[in-house]
Amino acid sequence: MSTLFELSQEANRLEELLLESGGELTPEFETWLEQINTQLEQKADSYAHVLDKLEANIALLRQNARQYTDAARSLENAQTRIKDRIKDALEAMGKSRLSGNRKTFTVSNSAPRLVLNEAELDQSYVIVQTQYLPDKERIKADLKEGKEVQGARLEGGKALRVTVSK
Repeated sequence: MSTLFELSQEANRLEELLLESGGELTPEFETWLEQINTQLEQKADSYAHVLDKLEANIALLRQNARQYTDAARSLENAQTRIKDRIKDALEAMGKSRLSGNRKTFTVSNSAPRLVLNEAELDQSYVIVQTQYLPDKERIKADLKEGKEVQGARLEGGKALRVTVSK
């Protein structure tokens, strides 16, 4: 089967020959056109099938990613709970060290951690930041109305939509 590019080139050649013949449709031209159309329809169905399979695989991989992320989070939580239990047990026994055959656990002082209650914080410790952001909705509306906005423009484009043939 020809590629989509080859089919489009063949259709262009057919169009050139039709122009050269003054638009006269011979039975050979009609047969050739029918073959191109049939191959294009088959190609479209093949592409649609591939796109459907890719969409299903994407959904499956995203679901698997969520499950793996949830599993990793559960294991991280278990790891934190185990470490907390070991630390609490050592502190309760008044020990700072527990040695096994392969690993040693040591409780030591760590750098102090800052805990804030921002509602109660003295305002002299607050930094005020001003942020300038473009009003994209207003800019877009003005451009659509034909107004000129310096530093902004609307760009057109084309999108491919895949729908069910009727």
